[in-house]
Amino acid sequence: MLNEHQKKLVKMIQGLGEKYSTWSVFNDFLTMAATAISNAVDPVHREEREKLYMEAIGHYRKDEQSVFPEMFTVLVQAADQAMATEGPKDILGAVFHDLELHNKYKGQFFTPQSIADMMAQISGVQEPPEEKNYIMLCEPTCGSGVMVISAAKVLLKEKKSPAANMVALACDLDFKCTCMAYIQLSLYGIPAVVEHANTLTCEVFSRWYTPVYLWNGWLLRERIGITTTDGAEDDRVLIATLHPVEWALLSCMAMITDKKQEPLEEKSGPEETRPEIVEPELPRTVPEAELFVRKNGQMSLF
Repeated sequence: MLNEHQKKLVKMIQGLGEKYSTWSVFNDFLTMAATAISNAVDPVHREEREKLYMEAIGHYRKDEQSVFPEMFTVLVQAADQAMATEGPKDILGAVFHDLELHNKYKGQFFTPQSIADMMAQISGVQEPPEEKNYIMLCEPTCGSGVMVISAAKVLLKEKKSPAANMVALACDLDFKCTCMAYIQLSLYGIPAVVEHANTLTCEVFSRWYTPVYLWNGWLLRERIGITTTDGAEDDRVLIATLHPVEWALLSCMAMITDKKQEPLEEKSGPEETRPEIVEPELPRTVPEAELFVRKNGQMSLF
């Protein structure tokens, strides 16, 4: 059942849809919202995603373009209302169905929220593996991201923060689903990498990092992807998004590990047993930093 803000969002989309088609307006809204979130936290992909944004908003007149920021505000309000009443839920998937767009595009149907909640509850996501203090989810056909959202809801019921206790890889071949999942996982503060990808052929077309995934240092804690070729892209994003203080800390660590031990000053008198000086094994490169964090826990100054 739609809340009042979801109903308002539906009406706003339908209003522009009378001229441009509901399908086109919904798609363009998703593209603009996803790229706006990404460009606020990911400078590596900013230029190419800014082009996507400008292409989408360019379909409309100047007086019509202001409707899209209003739509995004209503979407945030819908998510806030859900969090205050029933916990995180699939806002955009329900809007997609209410607009009856599922009948137009390849018979695409999303898992109902109640079914996703039940599956998350019985899957035991609230119990992390012994070797880690968080759970990792892989959703190869994520749709609007409802299964990951339901997992976050289970953690919240257990008084655990999804931002610190879970990380997800969500993939979909449909770019609009990629946008839907990315927007919602970002709004709910869920650490995730959302890939526009073909999980059968392991082709990855684009990677989208949720803000909390970058802010909470998950690039150092848990790198995820359906291929092993994502490392270089992750490194570029890590270098571009690390806080200057964090880079200064890593530099200091490198200096400490490179510094040679000074010889102990000789003293007269009986021999003394002195404790051996052991230099800390700290990271000096990005791969070493990742290994260090996996062994010793999260390292982040945020």
